[in-house]
Amino acid sequence: MRIAVIDIETFGDLENMSYLDYKYLRLRGGEKTDEGVEQSLAFNPYLLHIISVAITYLEGKDIIEGKVYYLSDSQEEEKKEQLESEGRTIPVSYCPIRSSPLRQEISCGEREMLLRFWEEISAIDRLVTYNGRSFDVPILCIRSMIHQIEVKREILAARYQKFGNFHLDLIEFLAGQEGRFSFQLDFVCRKFGIPVKKIMDGSKVRDTFLKGDYRAIAEYNYYDTLMTALLYLKVAPYLPEENNRPTEKQLNFLESLMLGDGWDAPVIQRIFTLLQESGIFTRDNVSKLIDYLKSSR
Repeated sequence: MRIAVIDIETFGDLENMSYLDYKYLRLRGGEKTDEGVEQSLAFNPYLLHIISVAITYLEGKDIIEGKVYYLSDSQEEEKKEQLESEGRTIPVSYCPIRSSPLRQEISCGEREMLLRFWEEISAIDRLVTYNGRSFDVPILCIRSMIHQIEVKREILAARYQKFGNFHLDLIEFLAGQEGRFSFQLDFVCRKFGIPVKKIMDGSKVRDTFLKGDYRAIAEYNYYDTLMTALLYLKVAPYLPEENNRPTEKQLNFLESLMLGDGWDAPVIQRIFTLLQESGIFTRDNVSKLIDYLKSSR
C-alpha cells in the first residue's frame, strides 16, 4: 500500500488584496489592526496562496522517498538529496516552481504547483496528515477549485474520511473524543521518542518568504511530513485492521438509509463517531446494520 504523508505552507499578502476584501476582513469578528488582518491571511483559503507542499511516501513500514514542490523566483534547479533519519537514508527531491517576480506571479506559480501535486499523488492508496482535515486538505481543495483544477476523487467523495480507507488525520486519532488531547506535532513526536529537528518555527514562514529564503521553507515543510510519517509508523499497530474498515461505499449507503428513515445528518455523524471510538465500527458490523435497516423497511 502506497501512503503519502503531506503538509503545506501558506502565505497571505495584504498588497494584493482589494479594499473591499480588506474592509470586510478588518471588521469581521471585531475590528482588527493591519497586522491582525495580515496574520489572519495565512489561514484564509480564499486569499492565501500555497507556497510549498511536501510529501513523504511510505510502503508498508518503509519510508521510500520525499518530494517538495515550492515557489521560488531564483534560478534554482531541482535537486535530490539523501537525508539520514533514525538509521534510514531517504532520497528527497526539492522541486522549485519558478515564478518571477514571485509576489506578482504567485497565483500562476501556485496553479502549476497544484497541478504537479495532484498528478504526483494520483496513485496513492492512503493519505496521512497531522491536522490535515482541518487545515491542509480543505485549503488544497479550495485553492484547486479556485484555479479550476481537478481534485483527487477520494478526497471529495469521502464525506466521512475519518472512518474510511483513504484519509487518516493523526491528530484526530490521538486527540480522543471532542479533540481534548490535541497538541502540536513536535510536542507529540518528542513524547513518542521521535527526534525533532527544528529548522524554524511556523510563525517565521511569512518573514522567511519575504526574505526570499524559499529553500528554507521547503526544508521546514518536508521535515514536518517526515515527523508525521515517523509518528504514523509508531501508531500504525494500534489502528484498526485495514481489511476490517468499512468502505466509503458502505458508509455512504448506510448514511442514505438513515437519512431516508428521518435521521438528521449531524446525529448520524455523531453516531458514526461513537461507534468508531467504541471499536465496533467494522466492515462486517456495518454490513449487518445495513441489512437490518433494509429488512426493517
